Amino acid sequence: MKQQRLSIQDHPVILHLEGELSKQADVIGLTESDLQVAKAIQPIVEKHIIEIVTCFYDAIGKEESLMQKIREHSTIDRLRHTLQKHVLEMLAGRIDAAYITRRQQVARTHLRIQLMAKWYIGSFAELERAIIEICERYIDARDMTVVRDAIRRLLSLEKQIVLESFDEAADAMRAQMAEMKQRISEQVNDSASELAVVTQESSASVEELVAQSQHIVAFAHSVAEIAVRVEQSSSQGMKQIEEQLMRLQEIHAGVENIGERNQSLRTAADRIGDIAAMVREVSETTNLLALNAAIQAAQAGEHGQGFAVVANEVKKLASQTGKMAEEVSEMIHAIRHEIRAVSDALPIISGGVADANESMQETSGFFETLVQEMGTIRTKTEEIETELEDSVRALEEVARSISQVAAASDELNRLTSRL
Repeated sequence: MKQQRLSIQDHPVILHLEGELSKQADVIGLTESDLQVAKAIQPIVEKHIIEIVTCFYDAIGKEESLMQKIREHSTIDRLRHTLQKHVLEMLAGRIDAAYITRRQQVARTHLRIQLMAKWYIGSFAELERAIIEICERYIDARDMTVVRDAIRRLLSLEKQIVLESFDEAADAMRAQMAEMKQRISEQVNDSASELAVVTQESSASVEELVAQSQHIVAFAHSVAEIAVRVEQSSSQGMKQIEEQLMRLQEIHAGVENIGERNQSLRTAADRIGDIAAMVREVSETTNLLALNAAIQAAQAGEHGQGFAVVANEVKKLASQTGKMAEEVSEMIHAIRHEIRAVSDALPIISGGVADANESMQETSGFFETLVQEMGTIRTKTEEIETELEDSVRALEEVARSISQVAAASDELNRLTSRL
């Protein structure tokens, strides 16, 4: 392709900048002549704008993070169309307030989607390379220096606009962050103060609760010890009752044995009474026989004196035997009376022993139940004591956590005071 000299006509151009941008334009040497050069190369660039934009996005596509940003917030086709307008507008020979506003809006958009400045600024190098390469195909090398300078100054101005927008956004963000930091600091101070009060109150409450829980644990331990002592005493009492119950059973057996022996004694007394009555009858008969013998001896005279003496002795013996039989009868009567009294008392004693035996058995059952219940109470009390000890440990852990929160609150106050 034959290269030609650049034809720069006296096209009307507008370069109207204010404030810092005007000073920056003076620094980089941007003049209306650069805008006339840009106006002159615009048709060439417009003819190959799709090629320029394609090369630009081929280079951008090598960075995956940039492509991810594009996919999240737009599409390649949409951005291609936007870039075409952007490049052609840059070469249109008109830089005024509206031009600057549109550039600033693009910069803010890139800032909003969190596109880092290094990628945005770096993309201008690829754009510059693509435009110059296209121009070198058509423009004589003697004019390319002017073209390169114009393109670089225009892109430098673009960079200045972008950086200014980034700086403004950064200043606004810093102001917003400072305000937010101030609000956070105030909120943190208020929260830390409230937290300090709450932790102090909570710490006091937890300490009181720990003290109460420890008191309850001590009480539960005392109850467990009492339950153990009661269980031991009940077991001992049950053993003693079992021993007394055995003694009562022995007494009951003895009473029944006495009843049996008392019946035998009554039978023997009745037999002795019968014998005494028989002796008394024999004594009376012997006394009558002695009396008859004495009468017969008296009638016999001198020959009956010896027989009279014998009859008299027999009479004395019969009389003594009668008295003894009478005494035996009286003794037997007294024995029968005592035997009857014993016989009458034995059912009462036997009934009392049976009642006592039944009462002892009920008492033994009561003590056995009491031992079982006290064992259950002791087990439950030990479980309660264990659970309470676990609760005390948990409360102590809460107290330590509250202390840590209080320390963290103090540290937070110190940190916020440095903000």
